[in-house]
Amino acid sequence: MLVNIANKPRFVAHNGGLLPFVVFFLAVAIGSAAVGRRLARCGLSIGPEGIVVRGPFRTRRLAVQDVERIEAGVQRPGDVGNGTPCPILRLADGSAVGVWALGTEGLRSNYPRHLEDMRPVCDQLNQLLISMKSAGPAEAL
Repeated sequence: MLVNIANKPRFVAHNGGLLPFVVFFLAVAIGSAAVGRRLARCGLSIGPEGIVVRGPFRTRRLAVQDVERIEAGVQRPGDVGNGTPCPILRLADGSAVGVWALGTEGLRSNYPRHLEDMRPVCDQLNQLLISMKSAGPAEAL
C-alpha cells in the first residue's frame, strides 16, 4: 500500500489558500497602525499663535482670545455614554472643547476623584493661558 505523504495540507488547497487570511490581517494591521499614529499625536498646544487641541479623530485650532478658562469636567461626545474626565476649554461663545489626551479613564464612581486630581493641571493651564493673553504675539515669542 502506497501512501502519498508529499501532498499539500488541506487548508492550503481550497478557496484560494491563505491569501484571504493574509489580506484580512494585513488590512487590520494597517488600520491599527493608522489609529495608533492618530492616538500618538493627541495633545494640547498653547502658544502665541493659538491653541491646538488634537484628539483621536479631530483637530481644533482656537485663538487664545477665544478661550475664557480651562476647567476640569467630563467630556461627553454627542451626550452619549459616561464620558471622559478631562480638562475642558470654555470658549467665549459658551461652547466647550474637551482635551481628550489629558483625560483619565476609569469607573464612573471615581469621576469626582479624577476631577479633583485634575484641578492643579487646569490651574497651571489657566496661568499659561493668562500669560499668553496678556503678552502680545510679538512679546510671547
